[in-house]
Amino acid sequence: MSTEQSNPISFGLESFEVLSYSFEKPEKNIRKDRIGYNIQFRTGGNPDNNQFWIDIKATGQYGKQDPIVLGEIVTRSVFYLEDSETLFNEDGTITIPDQVITTLLSISYSTTRGAFATKAEGNILSEAIMPLVDPKQLLASRETE
Repeated sequence: MSTEQSNPISFGLESFEVLSYSFEKPEKNIRKDRIGYNIQFRTGGNPDNNQFWIDIKATGQYGKQDPIVLGEIVTRSVFYLEDSETLFNEDGTITIPDQVITTLLSISYSTTRGAFATKAEGNILSEAIMPLVDPKQLLASRETE
């Protein structure tokens, strides 16, 4: 997905969308200090429109062993990449330098975090907001097709 490249890449956030959101009211009392999040992401793009997107799925869950899923949000951040023809490969894959993908992932994650907090208003997940994370660590959670 990424390599080191010396040419600067210009980009902009084109759109942000909540693809889905769900919340399941727990049947028992939940301690907010035991709520955690499973975060995954995947990428895609459209070279014809100079677009690259990041889909983030964040699942709020209670407990570590056999966790109870409390809620989930799936978002898509679409970025415009200038000079994207050099980034898309003939096989449809995309090659983006590590520092750029980390920046785009950081933007996508923080926007998703805010959207989840807004959607969760009034339920237990609003009291246990998604944590701040190092976007470099998120690279390990990338979904495989």
